[in-house]
Amino acid sequence: MQRLVAFFISHRMFVNILVLTVFIGGAVSAVNSRKEGFPEVSMNRITIETRYPGAAVSDVELNVTVPIENELLTIDGIKEVLSISEEGLSIVEVRADDNASDRDFAKLFDDIDRAVQSSLELPDNVEGRPVIREFTSSDVPVLEIGYSGEYELLKPYIDQLEVKLRRIPGVGEISVAGVPDLEVQILIDPVKARSYNVDLRMIAAAVGKRNLEGSGGTLESFVGERKVVLFSKFDDYREVLNTNVIMNRDGYGIKLAQMAQVVMMPENRNLIVRNNGRRGASVTVKKTGSSDLIKTVDSVYELLNSEKIPDGIDMKILFDQSRLTRNRISLLVGNALMGFALVIIILIGIFNYRTALWTAFGIPFTLFALFIFMKAIGLSINLISLGGFIIIIGMLVDDAIVISEETNTNREDGLAPAEAANKAVKDMWMPVLASSLTTMIAFSPLFFLNGFPGKFIWAIPLMVVVGLAVSLFESFFVLPTHLAHSKTEKPVKRKIIAKMENGYRILVIFAVNKRYLFVTGAIILCLISIVALGKFVRKDPFPQEASEGLILKLTTLPGTPASETEKEISAIENLIFKLAGKEVVGLNTRIGTHNELTTVNRGTQNNLAIMFVYLHPYSQRERSAQQIIDELQEPINKVIDSKTVVTGEIKRQGPPMGKPFEIRIISNNDTARIETEKKVRSFVSDIEGVYDVENDDIEGKNEVDLEIDYDILSRTGLTVEDVLSTLRIAFDGQIISKMVTLDESIDIRVRLNEDARTDEDFLKSLPVANRAGQIINIENFISVSEKPGKGTLRHVNGVRAVTVYGNTDLRVINPMKVMQFVGSKFKTNDQVSIEYSGQPVESALIFSGLSSAALLAFAGIYLVIALIFNSFKRPLMVLLAVPLLVAGFAFVLLTHRIPISMMSGIAMIGLMGVVVNNSILLIHTISSKDKSGKKIDLQKKIVDGAVSRLRPIMMSTITTVLGVLPTGYGIGGSDPFLSQMSLVLAYGLLFGAAITLVIIPVVVAISDDLKKIFAGIARVNQ
Repeated sequence: MQRLVAFFISHRMFVNILVLTVFIGGAVSAVNSRKEGFPEVSMNRITIETRYPGAAVSDVELNVTVPIENELLTIDGIKEVLSISEEGLSIVEVRADDNASDRDFAKLFDDIDRAVQSSLELPDNVEGRPVIREFTSSDVPVLEIGYSGEYELLKPYIDQLEVKLRRIPGVGEISVAGVPDLEVQILIDPVKARSYNVDLRMIAAAVGKRNLEGSGGTLESFVGERKVVLFSKFDDYREVLNTNVIMNRDGYGIKLAQMAQVVMMPENRNLIVRNNGRRGASVTVKKTGSSDLIKTVDSVYELLNSEKIPDGIDMKILFDQSRLTRNRISLLVGNALMGFALVIIILIGIFNYRTALWTAFGIPFTLFALFIFMKAIGLSINLISLGGFIIIIGMLVDDAIVISEETNTNREDGLAPAEAANKAVKDMWMPVLASSLTTMIAFSPLFFLNGFPGKFIWAIPLMVVVGLAVSLFESFFVLPTHLAHSKTEKPVKRKIIAKMENGYRILVIFAVNKRYLFVTGAIILCLISIVALGKFVRKDPFPQEASEGLILKLTTLPGTPASETEKEISAIENLIFKLAGKEVVGLNTRIGTHNELTTVNRGTQNNLAIMFVYLHPYSQRERSAQQIIDELQEPINKVIDSKTVVTGEIKRQGPPMGKPFEIRIISNNDTARIETEKKVRSFVSDIEGVYDVENDDIEGKNEVDLEIDYDILSRTGLTVEDVLSTLRIAFDGQIISKMVTLDESIDIRVRLNEDARTDEDFLKSLPVANRAGQIINIENFISVSEKPGKGTLRHVNGVRAVTVYGNTDLRVINPMKVMQFVGSKFKTNDQVSIEYSGQPVESALIFSGLSSAALLAFAGIYLVIALIFNSFKRPLMVLLAVPLLVAGFAFVLLTHRIPISMMSGIAMIGLMGVVVNNSILLIHTISSKDKSGKKIDLQKKIVDGAVSRLRPIMMSTITTVLGVLPTGYGIGGSDPFLSQMSLVLAYGLLFGAAITLVIIPVVVAISDDLKKIFAGIARVNQ
């Protein structure tokens, strides 16, 4: 080590070039690195979406969802399968094992794709093939743009805008909702059709066979070869009326115009989009996985700013994910500069200004090196990687302080600068290395957290480990070179330091003399803190104080027309603008669905609506998103119909965690499932602190049930398929052809005209032609009855299920307690299974993972210290400071009302390594003084050793604390995710340092007492 340090000291130019390279490379890497809001990770989920137009919920369940689920049963690697069957739509979600590797997940995706696409048989009327997608964190749009205006203005403008957006580099999927494509609708007058002995299937077939084009091969002649082609496509949609449906007995064609009219109109997707209280459209933009968030969004803004919006259209940016990333980058830069300035001020108070500057130089050097590393491995700049920067920004000078302080001590003893620097590294490299290794080891188990949380936060331990490794290199080789060549006078100990050391000496003497009293007090403090943490501090893996959105779901009575639902929504919109207008960026409402994906462009039921309320950043509001929901609930209930239900929740940031609690009641026995769900919901509603209890069982429109007399049906020469296809064409319509040009493709749909579709009596007289061409009314072989319908049918692993969920007041009860109460009251039996999901289940997995990581970190630190000290006993003294950290945790969590979360848990685990660093240095110094060969009084040995380490421990603690406090208190910009972690680091370290400086000397003294006692017992036994 001495020779290597001497090489760097003697090659100053090499070191300067190295530093310059790191700074230039780091700056370039920081500018060119990919920026994201959150890290892009796979959620180990696959969705299979199948459209079955016109099909009832039970039809979708039996003929689409169940066959897909059966195919999935044969595939390995699936954790669970969830499905939703809705009117005309089946969505099956496959959740892979949480710990599946990327290779295992890719294989699972291929197996599912192969099973669904190749061997699955689905009804003929299914629209295309099932769409299979991997669900990742990048599926969240980076930009949502709300447009308000009339369809006739919006449609052409947004169509052109969509084309331009797709040309922008980095832009991925574009989703448009609210302005469906135009389609040609052939509206049949059934009375006229019956008079000509024509049914709907005959019309559909005739138009489909007329609207064709193709080639018939090559005509060869003596003048050359010519292609034989036939163009029979419609050039104008009105030409469809000239189609001959049948020929009559006299040889004259009966044309479609004699029984129908044709119109061009928007496709009915059962979805109304409203923006800021007006009908309109929504455009959502996703980026490609490898593109830079900020650059992509800036390019989109550049396009939008260059666009001339037609009169009558209003535009509003509702959501911009890059804003969050920009704020966090600004926060990091601002707080890093502030922390850096505070560190320098403190160091100048201890060292001379040159030594202080070179000691603090390790911060920018390491940060720039980290940017180079991130760029090299393709790691983006996002919330999590920035969190790693925040954690280590104050730690980066800890090693440098020890080396600088030891160099100063050597200079005070009369050594030359180069010799003093070299000797400092020689004497201190082992404890400095050990202290850094313990911090690295403390964070390393976080690499092995299971499931999505592990994938989500793995960049934090990576930043810490790599950052500390770079800091070690800088402290051992770059810093000594700068100190050796720095033109400074021989340092003199500052008077303030001498006074602090004298005061600390008195405290240590008193503590050593009263050592058993101090240890007893420390144990009592630790126990009180543990009780306080368990009783008064809540657990929340990902706190949502920074949430910037709300979701409101409205449900009116089944069968309610869209116009009535829109009136209810309009009243709520007006209320929100009145009561929370200053905090709201904008509103986006979808009538016809409860789907929380803003990319959805189809609805299912007109009695459903969902509203996305976008809020200003947390730092610009006085209320949190949850407070806004709580305060809006009562006024909303006053402006809506008494039979309408509105539920609200915050739009979560971070990984999906589900509802506050979810209780699944699973059974194919409908009666048992429904009865159990009612009992569970009633029981949960009566628990104090639980509110907004609902289930996900949505009632549908009443169904007109047709019962067929199969004997009569057979005698008519018709089949069930004939009847079903006629009914589908009649009411939902059927796409029978397309009009295709170079610019667009327009569907041609045939259906009954509106008068016939709204006439309940006409259903009985609907004509169907048999194979002989005879027209038969379906009333001859059916009976009609009406019954309640289902809006959705949900499955868990292929079995019907309903989920009870709700909110909890965490001041009264936590969600885990709710599920424990339910578990003690309701048991799984032969009829019904009860399972649990949602936030408590995910939280339990996260906190068990953090607990395991803490135990692994503790064990790893012990083994490293044992190896360094060559003793199994001495590490126990070092690690005694760790349990006492709980006092610091209790103080900061209680006084700042911070929950135990993923981020604060990471800070707690990391603090184990940081606090142990100080203990190692202290015990190493005391032990080294013991090896001098001189007979020294025990108390003097302990006191002198402790006092000699006061300055480096105090400086490393203060610099680390000052490095993170600006972020903790949001001085340079607020972010609850990072501020809570920073506060835990700061106050935990302050308590840890105080404990180390007092308790470790006491423990050393008690250890010597025990050694003497055991030695005396051994002599007596001899």
